[in-house]
Amino acid sequence: MAEDVSPAAGQERYDGLAELDLGEELMYRGMFCVHGVSQDDLGGNSLVNPKTSLEERFEIAITTRPALSSTVHIRAAMTNHAPLWSPVGIVVTGGRVQYVTPRSEGTVMLPGGLRQTPDQSVDEMRRAFDAIATQDARHPGYPLHNEVVVQNPAIAGLFFKDTAGLQPQEIHPTVAVAPNTVPGIVRATSQRFGLPVFVIRHTGVYGISEWDRETGVYDFSTAVRVSPASLVGVE
Repeated sequence: MAEDVSPAAGQERYDGLAELDLGEELMYRGMFCVHGVSQDDLGGNSLVNPKTSLEERFEIAITTRPALSSTVHIRAAMTNHAPLWSPVGIVVTGGRVQYVTPRSEGTVMLPGGLRQTPDQSVDEMRRAFDAIATQDARHPGYPLHNEVVVQNPAIAGLFFKDTAGLQPQEIHPTVAVAPNTVPGIVRATSQRFGLPVFVIRHTGVYGISEWDRETGVYDFSTAVRVSPASLVGVE
């Protein structure tokens, strides 16, 4: 029998809670959480200088751990070309949930690594997570970006989305990642900070462990498909 994860069944998990732990939510709901990193000018939503390089943007997020505006996806949506705000970014697996909304509201970064959001109770956060789960289950891959703001984020690794157009059944190719490409920057950054790299493909989310340092080729036959629960607690 499938586990009952309805709001009523999970209500006791929230009784008396003053704050919500992201890792527990990801495990309970079977969700991935990602923070997209982009080199675009984000205007008033970010304090980062528009001229800041992609490498520097990764470094800021990894070393200072500011409150991150992230999105969550259930497993079914993640494997059906779920829209990602950016094809590269950070896999977030823990931290204190500050704010949750089924639709992106473009929250604004403040000095000191804080992010400006409306006040929200734990019960309101729970209902927002419920709405996101229902939305993703009914419309896998539907282009609707939710927003989850996470304080003191736990970072499990970096990711890039495989956009090579490979079919789901092609699970054993070797893929070249040139140093001057965006995935190449992700790879170099991961090595600099000792973080694993995850590839988001049609068939799921995979951890990449074997790279050829000379050519930048990784062998997908050694990649391991990961679940949200397997990443929680990894940082």
